[in-house]
Amino acid sequence: MGGAVVEGPAKDAVHHLLAIYRYLRRYAKQVSSELGISGRQLAVLRRLQQAGACPVGQISAHLYLAESTTSELIDGLEQLGLVRRERSPEDNRVALVCLTPRGQALVAQAPLGGIDLLRHRLRSEPPEQVVALARALEYLGHLMEIADLDSR
Repeated sequence: MGGAVVEGPAKDAVHHLLAIYRYLRRYAKQVSSELGISGRQLAVLRRLQQAGACPVGQISAHLYLAESTTSELIDGLEQLGLVRRERSPEDNRVALVCLTPRGQALVAQAPLGGIDLLRHRLRSEPPEQVVALARALEYLGHLMEIADLDSR
């Protein structure tokens, strides 16, 4: 009998999750279609636009990706002439990833959406709302048995 009471909210929760998933997929397709790059590649460009030149590790940490995955994204962006690697003036051993003028132009015309829009909007939300959302998403990951939920 208790399951019937939860059925409506459970159905709503799944509906909202699927709507978010579909939105993220549509946004990624829009970026690919309009800009010729992937959503992840756009996330790299946006990070460089916001933070300036960064080592690969900082970009990886911001995007919650492995450094090898981030390096592959950067390789593709470099081949397109959107980013370049250069040595840090402070430490020649460190390679920094920088936007090229072409990369700056592309990111300036890109539609704000997906995770970047979420990051932007969360900055202006009350901290208690953001904490509640983080806890709810953590619990959702637990329910879905996502083992690497805490990996960054």
